[in-house]
Amino acid sequence: MRRLSVLAAIGLALDAGIAGCASPPPVVVTQPIAVRSAPEGARVSLWAKRADLPTRFRGVVGYYHSTRLVDARDRARALPDEKWQHVGHTAFEYPLPVAVDDDGVRYEIYEEVRVRVEADGHEAFEMRLGVVGTDPTRPVAVDAALVREPEGYPKIARTLIVETDPPGAEIALVVEHRDTAPFRFERLPPGTAQVIGTSPVAGFDLITKRTVQRDGKATGIFYLYGDVRLVASAPGYERVEMPLAIYGATDETPLRVKLQLEPEPLRAHLGAVLKDTGAGVHVFSVEPEGPADKVGLRPGDYLLSVDGGSVKSVAEVREVLRGRRPGSPLKLGIRRRTEQDLEVTPVLGAETPKVAR
Repeated sequence: MRRLSVLAAIGLALDAGIAGCASPPPVVVTQPIAVRSAPEGARVSLWAKRADLPTRFRGVVGYYHSTRLVDARDRARALPDEKWQHVGHTAFEYPLPVAVDDDGVRYEIYEEVRVRVEADGHEAFEMRLGVVGTDPTRPVAVDAALVREPEGYPKIARTLIVETDPPGAEIALVVEHRDTAPFRFERLPPGTAQVIGTSPVAGFDLITKRTVQRDGKATGIFYLYGDVRLVASAPGYERVEMPLAIYGATDETPLRVKLQLEPEPLRAHLGAVLKDTGAGVHVFSVEPEGPADKVGLRPGDYLLSVDGGSVKSVAEVREVLRGRRPGSPLKLGIRRRTEQDLEVTPVLGAETPKVAR
């Protein structure tokens, strides 16, 4: 048993040495986006769907866990996932982080990137950007010739007033386009949570219809959306989603919504930070006075089993904890370098959700 422990420790040390000494830090690849418009000075927003970055690399005698690529992407201030973000006005060049280069291997940050150009009195311009695999030394050019909004299609808006208990929740809209409305009409992007504010939202004007006018008389109506859903979310609370009936009432009447957010249920809490390593599930740190600390679990220990079943990854430990309630015992088999294999039985605590104030 001691011989196996020593071999596992040597393998872990070799992997850690290779990860820390041989690999330079990842380099973020930036792609300039050159946006011009007529008229000049239009607002520019970008939307992106992030790609999955690998987080495991192979060592000499096993695998070690790394978040190098993810950390590099986040430090580069990559675009948020599937949300529109205002980045500036035309004409300008925006340095968009598009990839992470790690030891000569390029990992793309995004699956898809879109650009939207808007100016008052003009129809919005939107297109998909081809930034995957591009040459970062040459800017991606976007020329947006904005078309003036036709005078014969006035906008009709529905004012939304949203309150939540507790206040401070993020409020977003998810819409489905109605295909009978012309593409040129400005609308919220379909299928994407578009954040409109933090509760209470005193009044958000959602453009719901465009009227057709001839000789000063209304001759028809284009309905822009087939479905609109309101989404409220806050840390420590369960997400709430509800459909909005934006049609069928007078447009002059604000649509008032008040939502009650329920706290997330308490989850079983071990009180230890675990990491995947080549030698098994490593106890990285222990919360003082937490369940693990009270039974003598120490940083540097390795989990061998949970309730008699062997575990080889943090994901397997999480799966066991998911079905447990606070106050229940959990038998752990551990390996400690200076001693023989041990068994401890902590009583799980309650992980209290962090509540936004």
